Amino acid sequence: MSTRYAAKRELLLDTLTQQLPELEISGVSAGLHVLASLPLGVDEQRAALRARDAGVGVHDLHRHFTTVAHRPPAFNVGFALPTESELRQGAQLLAEAIRNDKRPQASTRRRLVPAR
Repeated sequence: MSTRYAAKRELLLDTLTQQLPELEISGVSAGLHVLASLPLGVDEQRAALRARDAGVGVHDLHRHFTTVAHRPPAFNVGFALPTESELRQGAQLLAEAIRNDKRPQASTRRRLVPAR
């Protein structure tokens, strides 16, 4: 990978991890995309729509599956085309879209008093 793409990848990873530390990033350093696995409670399609509404292009992973995939929700995020400032701003907007979609997890504790 050229030093230019390596620098852009590092910028994207640094910005995403600063903005949303619970995001799990994977993907080989030789590629032009990373896979960002979403935190628990985030709906992949809804968060992708929020990101697109904010002007960030992402590919929600499960949209293209033709079979049931037992994989956590994730986005495929490219970094080759945007400028460094666009990557920084896009990563911030993407993190905001994910944070705004996060739903609280249902409690696993049993209620001691019946709900009325």
